[in-house]
Amino acid sequence: MTDVTATNEIADDARVRANVVRLAAAQALTGANSAVIFATGSIVGATLAPDVSFATVPISMYVLGLAAGIPCLFWAAYQYLLVVYSASTPGLRLAGLELARFDGTSTTRSLRRWRVLAGWLSAVSLGMGYAWVFLDEDALCWHDRITHTYMAPKKRRTDDAT
Repeated sequence: MTDVTATNEIADDARVRANVVRLAAAQALTGANSAVIFATGSIVGATLAPDVSFATVPISMYVLGLAAGIPCLFWAAYQYLLVVYSASTPGLRLAGLELARFDGTSTTRSLRRWRVLAGWLSAVSLGMGYAWVFLDEDALCWHDRITHTYMAPKKRRTDDAT
């Protein structure tokens, strides 16, 4: 006779590992977007430099600030606009993930806004909030714990007419 709780725990553990892999893929796609934004910011920064000496090989603080600041601003706006208003990003859609509450109910715009703000807290703490996923027993980050939400596999819609 099979122990049902042990089987459920094994299935839940496999689902958590699969979600971590999917979330890592979604973050990698977001990172690729950030690389494109960084390159664009670097080109714009070099073009708008008030003096040629700012855009030479010994990088000045002005260009370095632009190169670091512009991608961060774009990332923050990207996360805020897409997660809050569409509840997803292209990377999450491609990975087949959606934002869900711990109790299974749908997320509100206000809750998604708090999640993005908590995600910024996870990022500005030198990434400690994101690195927490490796220490947490449920593989959740700070912003997951703060807002009681997580990335779950997208529920398949079934058509009754077929």
